[in-house]
Amino acid sequence: PILGGDQIVGRLDPKLYRDRGMLDIRKVWWEPGIKATKKRTRSLEQAVDLFARQLGAETWTIHA
Repeated sequence: PILGGDQIVGRLDPKLYRDRGMLDIRKVWWEPGIKATKKRTRSLEQAVDLFARQLGAETWTIHA
């Protein structure tokens, strides 16, 4: 799930390729009524970057 404060605002489908050191976000779904604003997209990218580093991935990509 993707949280916006204490509310679920979306979901994503991650896949970690350990052999390549890459985290691939294969799909992002926003909840009904939630728009993918620039601010929300930047926040998602920051969160994915942190998540990737915690997993040991050197690179990441999002297929929105």
